[in-house]
Amino acid sequence: MKDTLSAKQALLSKSQNALKEAQQVQENALKSKQAAENKLTNAQKHLQELKNKLLNGWKTENGKTYYYVNGEKQTGFLELNGKMYYLGTDGIRWDNKFYNNWGRTYYFGSDGARWDNKFYNNWGRTYYFGSDGARWDNKFYTNWGHTYYFGEDGARWDNKFYNNWGRTYYFGNDGARWDNTFMVKWGRAYYFGGDGALVTNQTRQINGVNYHFNQDGVIDNLKNQFITDYDGKVYYFDNNGQLFVNQFYNNWGRTYYFGSDGARWDNKFYHNWGHTYYFGSDGARYTNQWYRTKGAGDNYYFGEDGAALVGNHILGNYDYYFNEKGLLVQTKEVKNY
Repeated sequence: MKDTLSAKQALLSKSQNALKEAQQVQENALKSKQAAENKLTNAQKHLQELKNKLLNGWKTENGKTYYYVNGEKQTGFLELNGKMYYLGTDGIRWDNKFYNNWGRTYYFGSDGARWDNKFYNNWGRTYYFGSDGARWDNKFYTNWGHTYYFGEDGARWDNKFYNNWGRTYYFGNDGARWDNTFMVKWGRAYYFGGDGALVTNQTRQINGVNYHFNQDGVIDNLKNQFITDYDGKVYYFDNNGQLFVNQFYNNWGRTYYFGSDGARWDNKFYHNWGHTYYFGSDGARYTNQWYRTKGAGDNYYFGEDGAALVGNHILGNYDYYFNEKGLLVQTKEVKNY
């Protein structure tokens, strides 16, 4: 009986020891797992810190550009290397976009840099952004010896009259104000002085000729006179003071043509009566001479009456063939036997 009890006690003690050992193993395993998790967390944190240190400057992600400082995306204005950039509330850099604030308009180009002291062309209009990046609205701009004007919407004024200070001004096709130049419009001639203002109510000598300007600025004493405007276009007023329109003018042994706007035809072809004519750089009609285009191979010969030759014609030692449009098609040397 005693032997049986002792055996049971020994077995119980052994089981208890085994349980303690198992519990210890489990406890050690849990500690090891926690230690491993702590190491992993610390490693991940350290890796992120390293990444943050590496994330500085411009970064492109999914087609968008951001600027990082110590791993943090920047927002708002960013001045860098003498240029100004704008990063939205989401950190995305503004490229090819307008920015409106403080009652002004700004533009950030394809590289994200703000446009300073630059012209911007779009929608068939020209704009200017000044040294502070602000678009010029209702402002005059002077450069290259000319004066320009940018209107309320920022667009440069082209081919427009400007009225202010009781005076009238004109800005031409290139936006430049017309200074010291004639204008022919509505069948009348005008003149803009050195300050760009339309001359009115006075007599003024220009290039040695005295002109009288009425209250509307019209030159009312033009007779048998040529006028050249800012764009180099030439006009003619006849003995009655009427502008030559859609008419030929013959003088100095040459023939000229003035079109529907009264401007002399220079460097232009004229088609009429089934013929082709050409007026050169001085406005004179080509007569007994070649017209050769540079590199295009389109060559014409204009005869004694000014009309382009068609068909076969011998000129000098060559037989030329011109098609129905007057273009030279074939050349053959004429052999004298």
